[in-house]
Amino acid sequence: MISLLLCIGAFLVCLFASQRSQVIGLVVLLAIGYAYGITRANVPDPYSHFIFDAAVLGLYCSQLFRRLTRSQEYRVR
Repeated sequence: MISLLLCIGAFLVCLFASQRSQVIGLVVLLAIGYAYGITRANVPDPYSHFIFDAAVLGLYCSQLFRRLTRSQEYRVR
C-alpha cells in the first residue's frame, strides 16, 4: 500500500516540477531515481518496482501536454 502511494507521489511531483521547467523535472527525476534504489531495498512490496516508472511517466506527460509559446508556434508553421 505504501508503494502505491509512493508511485502516485512520484508521478505528481515529477509532473508538476516538469511543467515548471524541463531542467527542474529532470533533476527531480534523478532525485527520485536515487531514492528509488534506497526505497526498493527497504520496502519489499511488488508496487515498489514502479516508483521510478511512474516518475518517468509524469515527466513524459508534462512534456506531451505542454503548450508552445507564440514564437515556437510561429516557427513550427
